[in-house]
Amino acid sequence: MVFDSNSIVDYRFYCYGGSVKLIEVCSAGQREVAFQDFDAEWNFLWHWEGQGESSPEIYARPGNLDAMIEASEAIGQFFSLVRVDLYTNDVDFLVGEITHCDGGACNPPESRSKETKAAELLFS
Repeated sequence: MVFDSNSIVDYRFYCYGGSVKLIEVCSAGQREVAFQDFDAEWNFLWHWEGQGESSPEIYARPGNLDAMIEASEAIGQFFSLVRVDLYTNDVDFLVGEITHCDGGACNPPESRSKETKAAELLFS
């Protein structure tokens, strides 16, 4: 596994116009898959997948978030809209995927309100 860990935490950086606008954290491993979204300053926005606001702990800000944002924006500058996926151990990070079609266009937004909020963040 990445960084000798039994759990996988995927940090998904959504970039628009070369800037990180939204960060989705997807975790799988010891517990069920969990999704949480943050803005670029690591302010918690919401849980996904019907987890509700009463879900367990909010993911801690990675120790190397600034470097991860910088790398994502360096990649993002070449595209109008792109998602850059990274894996980290809080010191080093690896690029896992660069995509333009989140979920193969098969994952509709959980709710209209979250879709609207995400669009406002992305395209502001």
